[in-house]
Amino acid sequence: MNFILINPTQIILNEIENLKLKQADIAKTCAIAIMQDVEDVDWKQVNAAIVKRWSKSARERVLTMAWKIAEAK
Repeated sequence: MNFILINPTQIILNEIENLKLKQADIAKTCAIAIMQDVEDVDWKQVNAAIVKRWSKSARERVLTMAWKIAEAK
């Protein structure tokens, strides 16, 4: 099954704001955006939101998980 994110930046930001979602959940959505190879993801904004909610090390963790998921597909 393939997923296409419409307005991926906003989707990721909404998920980051959802306190029920964990870092692994955000990583999965980021991985979908990475796999789509879309250029309309505002990674600067996404990174800032991750750091605001968790921390700089969490940003590294989320993006590392996302890339591992994307590369495994």
